[in-house]
Amino acid sequence: TWKGPLGYTASGAEQELRWVGAMQSGWYYACGEAPSGCLVTDSVEVIINLDNCAEICDNGIDDDGDGLVDCDDPDCGCCTLAEARLRTVCLDGGTPTDLSDDRYAVYVTLLGDNVAGQAFSVSGSVELPRIYGGDELLLGEFASRTPQVSFDFASLSDPNCRLDDQTVASPGVCSDECDVRILSSEASECADGQFELTVVIAYANPSGMLNVNGKRIALPPGSGREAIRLGPLSCTGDLNVPISAFFEGQEACRVQGAYDAACPDDACLPIEISIGERP
Repeated sequence: TWKGPLGYTASGAEQELRWVGAMQSGWYYACGEAPSGCLVTDSVEVIINLDNCAEICDNGIDDDGDGLVDCDDPDCGCCTLAEARLRTVCLDGGTPTDLSDDRYAVYVTLLGDNVAGQAFSVSGSVELPRIYGGDELLLGEFASRTPQVSFDFASLSDPNCRLDDQTVASPGVCSDECDVRILSSEASECADGQFELTVVIAYANPSGMLNVNGKRIALPPGSGREAIRLGPLSCTGDLNVPISAFFEGQEACRVQGAYDAACPDDACLPIEISIGERP
């Protein structure tokens, strides 16, 4: 049997006191009784010096008495995930004029304090039970027509060490040669007899200005997508708008299309003629 400070009592040959504080310093007494009835007693003085006590990082107690608890204490060196650096790599399917067989790979490097070598789980556009911080790792491959993918990263040992909603967009085009394509076109509502047309262009390896219906746009090298606003256009006169896009330094890299606008207002509704009987 055992007795000690603060009314401590216990029984058993070996005892463990966890999360101790300075108030538990003092004399601890043990009494052992043999089957023959012989009693043996002993005691030990335990001094708990908080100056030498390390902070335990997951118990909600200020173990070392410095006023900082768990991960707020710099002694813990807890994980702080500062950045998930995402990188995309185009995987050309081999047909430069066809996006349907193109894919892109997404790689991630997890950066921050004490993340190197730590295990993280990934959710969102993929479900990966375990990746490790500090090195660049492949998250997955996605169809180029998938416009955007999103990932959440959470430490397996520290639930507060996480980053959510980390997104990366599709490069749009995977080709070693010049490429330009019209992905979509959308018109704004008619206002004061006019509307604007927004054209989304996917491009790769530009040389020179991109020219869309005479509007010139400077693009960074590589690949990507760009939304170009054309207009103002007449609500009644520009109902089938031709679209021409090309790089001025690469005339062969050209695409043409058209936007067949829906009737934007009552001005272009069809004429209705009704015939009735005269009394």
